[in-house]
Amino acid sequence: MLSPEIEVLAVQYPGRQDRRSESCIEDVESIADCIVAELRPWIDLPFALFGHSMGATIAFEVVRRLEEIDIYPTMLFVSARPAPSRIQAVSVDVGDDAALVEYLRKMSGTDSRVFLDNDILQMVLPTLRSDLKAAGSYIFKEGPLLRVPISAHVGDCDPNAAPDDVAVWSAHSKSSFEMTVHRGGHFYLNEHLSVVADSVVTALSGLVRRAAP
Repeated sequence: MLSPEIEVLAVQYPGRQDRRSESCIEDVESIADCIVAELRPWIDLPFALFGHSMGATIAFEVVRRLEEIDIYPTMLFVSARPAPSRIQAVSVDVGDDAALVEYLRKMSGTDSRVFLDNDILQMVLPTLRSDLKAAGSYIFKEGPLLRVPISAHVGDCDPNAAPDDVAVWSAHSKSSFEMTVHRGGHFYLNEHLSVVADSVVTALSGLVRRAAP
């Protein structure tokens, strides 16, 4: 859905799909360290990062690490996630599969047919449990403000990311900040993907035009 000029690199965490034989990583900072190492060969051109939910926090930590070594993205897009300074370590009670399935139902982001297929559930539940552990154990550490502009997106009735908490992303960068509130919950992207994609294209195109000689 992005323009031909924008190449998309999808991050595949360990323990998923073609990496499902690998052990999951259960803390945000370790995931960020791995991503920085993998990104280094790919960022010879201007690049931006987009993260949804826990991925937004991971993207933030990736940018932090890149800026420490004088590598600067053009923009950080964050979606459905409170600002790092508004995140509190929290333990979600999903110790057994039934509790985890109920949690997923409440989040309304999983195709209902998945809940009827026990084989699929047994494949994905360990990974989801690992994600919740990583997201819930993250503790923000004070550090230099980012230099990258931040563009935030959130659903107006997201139970995990209130717009007021998302707006605080503005305090984490010296550069510009913008926020768009969409109708929907934590997985508002399912209904508004084309709108978000268009806004990403517009934002990045504007940055490229301003940077051109």
